[in-house]
Amino acid sequence: CRTDGIGDLLLATPLINELTKAGGDVSVLCGSYAWQVLENNPDVSEIIIYDPENPYANLELIKSMDFDAAFVVYPRRQVASLVKKAGIPLRFGSANRWYSCFYFNRPVRISRKKNEKHEAEYNLDIAGDIIGERAVLKTFFYPDEEEKNFGKSYAEGFGGDFIMVYPGGKGSSDNLSAGKYAELVDEIAGEYTGKIVLAPGIGEQGLIESVYEKAARKDRIIKTEEVLPLRQFAGLISRAKAFVSGSTGPMHIAAALDVPVVSFFPGGEGMARRWAPVGKVTAVIQPEKGGNMDGIDTKAAALEITRLAETS
Repeated sequence: CRTDGIGDLLLATPLINELTKAGGDVSVLCGSYAWQVLENNPDVSEIIIYDPENPYANLELIKSMDFDAAFVVYPRRQVASLVKKAGIPLRFGSANRWYSCFYFNRPVRISRKKNEKHEAEYNLDIAGDIIGERAVLKTFFYPDEEEKNFGKSYAEGFGGDFIMVYPGGKGSSDNLSAGKYAELVDEIAGEYTGKIVLAPGIGEQGLIESVYEKAARKDRIIKTEEVLPLRQFAGLISRAKAFVSGSTGPMHIAAALDVPVVSFFPGGEGMARRWAPVGKVTAVIQPEKGGNMDGIDTKAAALEITRLAETS
């Protein structure tokens, strides 16, 4: 059970993969938007949509599926209550919530407060009694052929190789300002020979326009005002030579697709340690501890972004 955001659910895919390798037939309870990242995933037998406004809507369905165990990865009381009401015999979850003793009969001592490890590792810890100790090597996202072809076709309109810059996000972490992203894009244009694509999330077209208007190297920038459906957007991300953003769901999609990722995180070790992208080629750029995000050196960042783009 992981009922929060896109990136959060992707960071549960190593757990799903390990449970499948251990012989499990895995179904996933997840949110009404994030579920799309599990589509086409061979480790997932069934996706069950959770509605926080009606948390017991799927109670009878879950009862009928006769599950042996539930792993409540994202600790929410109503989800914990749901799996108990469904009569699932083994219920794994954090031992540190006030309600844990009422719902979990396999409590796990786990605390995320200090950000001592990666979120994907915390997820694996919930099932440690079943899968043992495991290292997080990658996350999993599986575009189908139609989505890959869509990305290829859409990218052909850019006229060549490109780096994707995604300035938005839902505020889960501090990020660069529009002006700083414009400065970054200009610096990338001075180092990289291909195009720089600015891509918006839902409701972020205004941000893209602001970055574009503040940038000087408009001849090198393509702004995509269209907000693509998530799976099609992933197909497009898969064609990028590098993906650049703050801590966002699309950042985790890019990393899962093995696209080189450069991400901006606040200073200090905690946030980056817990939420950094998990992929083959990644880099995290931060200001000095306690420093403002706009204190990041965009020239140095552009050099690193270009270096990683040239590896792909």
